[in-house]
Amino acid sequence: MMYRTELVEEITVENVTVKINEKIEEMEKESYRLVTMSFLGMERAVLVFKIITGWISK
Repeated sequence: MMYRTELVEEITVENVTVKINEKIEEMEKESYRLVTMSFLGMERAVLVFKIITGWISK
């Protein structure tokens, strides 16, 4: 299994959903699926993805 960690920065209350969803969509195109995420303070989030073998992106 292969995991990949991505850092999303400059998060605000207004853009948190948009920024995280954009990163999830970007990673799904590369056959990764979100496993977990954690916020670092109020402006950053760490997203952990796992590669899905045999998974076909939309």
